[in-house]
Amino acid sequence: MKLIFLPLALAIIGVALVALNFTAPRMVNENWETSVRHGDSHSYFSEFERNRSAESRRFDIGLGLTSLGASLLALMAVTRTWTVARLRKLQTPVRRWAIVLAANLAWFYYILATWLYLVLQFQRHEFPPWADSMAIPLVGLSRFAIAGGIVVNVGLLLCLLKAKLPASLWSAPRSWRAWSATAGVTFAVVMCVWAGIDAVLLGDPFTPPAVIAVISLLLVGRACASAA
Repeated sequence: MKLIFLPLALAIIGVALVALNFTAPRMVNENWETSVRHGDSHSYFSEFERNRSAESRRFDIGLGLTSLGASLLALMAVTRTWTVARLRKLQTPVRRWAIVLAANLAWFYYILATWLYLVLQFQRHEFPPWADSMAIPLVGLSRFAIAGGIVVNVGLLLCLLKAKLPASLWSAPRSWRAWSATAGVTFAVVMCVWAGIDAVLLGDPFTPPAVIAVISLLLVGRACASAA
């Protein structure tokens, strides 16, 4: 069974939505901001959502679908996973340093993607001009990046400890450590899927590649823990 059809369909639908709605105005009323009292952030966000055109919503979804489909196609190209049979035979990398490097690069890009989307939101006037709309989330993002980076590397060290590589990506857990890793990865994957769906709906083209990369590496970490 060919796996390429799903991401290809997502990418084609996304490109079509972007092309069909590219020239449409984002807002129904271009002067909507004048109806909001200065300092009333709640009204600002409400008016923004109320004035978003249907075309802009379709454009945003198309942008997200294009990014998601392209990310999945890129992953398939790198792993050469075009069929279910090939997917079942996937193994972890042989070198531990390659896994650690890939995980840190994926985390760095995820933080960068979040920052880029904040900039995009600012350019779309999704934040009220009188608030510290960029400063506050950027400070929080910096703290999250440091804390998350520590968690990523500590988790990797625990998963890679005594792991016999390469291992099947779908190795069954046989120890308490493997079961713990599997439970943690399952929760993290669910959160990543949620973030990916949110990115598509919000027209975030930067986050889907990070989501796909993080999910892939979470599965690698789980497999390493199961191969100890």
